[in-house]
Amino acid sequence: MPTNELALAVGLPDLGQEVQMKTTFYSLIVVSPQGTWFRKVHVSREAALILAMAFVLSFFATVALLLSVPTVRANDADHSRLRKENLQLKVETSDAAFRMGRLKRQVSQMEETSKHIQDLMAAD
Repeated sequence: MPTNELALAVGLPDLGQEVQMKTTFYSLIVVSPQGTWFRKVHVSREAALILAMAFVLSFFATVALLLSVPTVRANDADHSRLRKENLQLKVETSDAAFRMGRLKRQVSQMEETSKHIQDLMAAD
């Protein structure tokens, strides 16, 4: 093929003409844990800018939503009722712990008595 025909080819750049390559802002290579496949992801500056703007917009929308919804505060009556219930639960818990300790002592005394009776019966 003569060189003249290559110069007339459509779509090929002229040798003296510079062609800029498409640049990417960020490249990410994802490799599977098994190592059977990998993907290379290119993110352009425009895509990174769109993602950043979407994040900022969603952040401000969330802040605006949180500021527009009123916070629910317990009034004094509810607060005192909750405090009383909490105190009752603490008392019930301490009572249950005390009864559990007393029950454990009674069981251990019964086990000792049973062992003593078995030893006496075995001695006869």
